[in-house]
Amino acid sequence: MLLYYPSGIHVGGGVVLAGQGDGSALGPYSGSTCTITQGLLTDFNGDNPLQVADAYASLYGTGLPDLLATSGDPGNGYYLDYYYAFAPCAYNQAFTIKTPTPDGTADWNQWTLATLSDGGGMGMFLWNRSTGALYLWRGVTAHDNGDGTGTVSYTQYLIAPHWQRGQSLSTLEAANLNRDGVPDLWAVTRMASSAPT
Repeated sequence: MLLYYPSGIHVGGGVVLAGQGDGSALGPYSGSTCTITQGLLTDFNGDNPLQVADAYASLYGTGLPDLLATSGDPGNGYYLDYYYAFAPCAYNQAFTIKTPTPDGTADWNQWTLATLSDGGGMGMFLWNRSTGALYLWRGVTAHDNGDGTGTVSYTQYLIAPHWQRGQSLSTLEAANLNRDGVPDLWAVTRMASSAPT
């Protein structure tokens, strides 16, 4: 399990909790965690990721899972960053991906990602909170152009044009919950509070 801090006192840092990879409970044992130090994921433009997701790949063959992140700022624009793992909780930025978002723009800061292992590759749900657009990219594969840039290939599916539009989701996770080979999405919305009358 990956925990990343996009803001606050630990901004840019995180923790990886080792697990079995089968959804079973995590064991709180010494040595089962490692820390992603603050600043380690700062990219070529000096930006910390806005969000980080498991890439479910080891592009350079280390056997450790790489990371995919949304990053950027108003001056440099928004994009995807690909980080390769060279040791547990140790990553280097491999390249920046300028592939457009599902709506054909570069507004990656408006999209929430949820990834899963999908048939030996990566599947990724992409959700735009303001429009409610929900897409699934299957067969996501990153490609290094060798010049600090990269691309991703995928097959895109529109799941819903206005799913949970404007909602504040506390959780958005991808998984194959019923093991039928089709990616599932698990979301938790905030419950509306009512004041006593």
